[in-house]
Amino acid sequence: MTINCEGDAGTEIVRAAFTLSREDNVTVLADDADITVLLIHGIQEVEQSTGGNTKIYQDRMGKVYDISYVTNNIPSDLRRAVLLIHSFMGCDTTSSIFGHGHKALTKDRIPTSVACDTFYNSSSQIADITKVGEKLMLSIFNSKCNDLDNQRYLTYRRKVGSGAVNKKKGIDPASLPPTSNACKHHHKPAAPDCILSPIKCSCKTDCQSARCSCRKNGVLCSNFCACDQCSNRDREAGPGTVEMQPTDQNIDSDDHEETDELQYDFGSCSDSDISDSAD
Repeated sequence: MTINCEGDAGTEIVRAAFTLSREDNVTVLADDADITVLLIHGIQEVEQSTGGNTKIYQDRMGKVYDISYVTNNIPSDLRRAVLLIHSFMGCDTTSSIFGHGHKALTKDRIPTSVACDTFYNSSSQIADITKVGEKLMLSIFNSKCNDLDNQRYLTYRRKVGSGAVNKKKGIDPASLPPTSNACKHHHKPAAPDCILSPIKCSCKTDCQSARCSCRKNGVLCSNFCACDQCSNRDREAGPGTVEMQPTDQNIDSDDHEETDELQYDFGSCSDSDISDSAD
């Protein structure tokens, strides 16, 4: 069986393995953690839909693992989140988070079913992925803040106040939580490619209405757009443009549909709420 991979080779290998497993036992020869995680995630969906026991194995450096056995020995509350944890905490397409390993999203910080549903659903909006991704990042830093920018500032202030500053090099920026904007770029590779295709609009007005697909998804208009007299662009995007205004302004109630927002209550945030793990 020969497969020409236009995208990620690991995904195609796993897809081919499950296709072949319908007729016979399959052993995947690959010393790759990404493939292991994809097999664990995939076998849950396959066995749930077929109700059977799929015989797929992985040979890693001569040691063979029964993927079904491995999957069933993962705690039930962690099993479905394995793919999200691996891709969010660092894999072939996502950078790792400085000072935090994959265990940072286990134990009492396992991603909720809402987080998994959002990242695994190809119809999820980028705004929803961004919101869930920031909450996951906050949980990694044991934060009770509602946004990363505030957590980053408070962590910096605490480091300065405690004297944990290198006199020659200062504070290493990598030791601080990322900003909200940086977090957006971190978790995007973890989401399905079909979600991340460029969002663009062709508005004939000034893009102030929620009918503008860019504004609806919480992003600025870009060079992909064909809009005229746009007011939803960055100041640096070109002459005659202005910064994006909050989406709750200048929007008529008839122009948009109400949607259920994802609710995550981390409580209020103060200096005493910053965990030692952020140091």
